[in-house]
Amino acid sequence: MQRITFFIGICLLVFTGCTKTGDNTSGDLPASSAAKIYNVKYGTESRQAMDIYLPANRDAGTPFVMLIHGGGWTAGNKSDFNGVQQALSDSGIASVSINYRYVSTTVHYQQLMEDVHKALQYCVDKAGAWSIRNTKIIMVGASAGAHMSLLYGYGFDTDNRVSGIISLAGPTDFTILEFHAYAALIGLGTNIYNMVGVTYTPGQPLDEKFSKASPVYYDKNVPTLIVHGDADLVVPYSQAIILRDKLQSKGYTYKMETIAGGGHDLGMGNPVNALRVYTELIRWTRTYSK
Repeated sequence: MQRITFFIGICLLVFTGCTKTGDNTSGDLPASSAAKIYNVKYGTESRQAMDIYLPANRDAGTPFVMLIHGGGWTAGNKSDFNGVQQALSDSGIASVSINYRYVSTTVHYQQLMEDVHKALQYCVDKAGAWSIRNTKIIMVGASAGAHMSLLYGYGFDTDNRVSGIISLAGPTDFTILEFHAYAALIGLGTNIYNMVGVTYTPGQPLDEKFSKASPVYYDKNVPTLIVHGDADLVVPYSQAIILRDKLQSKGYTYKMETIAGGGHDLGMGNPVNALRVYTELIRWTRTYSK
């Protein structure tokens, strides 16, 4: 799940001047003014930090998005989404983009969920000072970040603060043996095993931790937008189909956007695809922030 930078195309297509003008303070932020704040710590770990973009004239009804970057749980950075944050801010949507601990032999999906929860709680605690909402938050993730958004929204959001999820090329089911074989072939097997916290030995039973790390095995109706390319060579399109079929069978709220011919970058080099994804992201965010 390599880093996805496709939203750069959106900024180049629709917006210009995505320059950094913020500081590193987390005090009161006047609602009348736009603000950008970088590297705000939400915890004591080195990677527990976020970038914050807030539009001018915001209030408790302004949509709020948490963005989670991709990178195979071992790479990528919150700054990958800064261009998206500028685009969202220019559309009147507040956002944070978070870093999280990379997986290792001691950091697994449980710790990733702790990071997401801690970041979300930090934003809720700052809602008054930042003039933002503290509920009905939209989670948007790319690749590994999409997996984390889905897993948290379905299985770990015990306070029910997440009202919508947008999965951009995210993996959904780690119990598929063919997926394990393919991941090993492209060099992602170790990443997945570290994320889950256990290895898989071909021919042996699959540890239950693989299902516990899989969003599709959680049962919660959080409106979900699935965006996936049908030519994705990193996270197979079949992973999106598995989630779609689960949500459909349950009668849950979802929408599937298939990018014909799109790879793991969702074909965002094509301005038509870039505008389509951006439009759907904004629509889903506004609809399920109400």
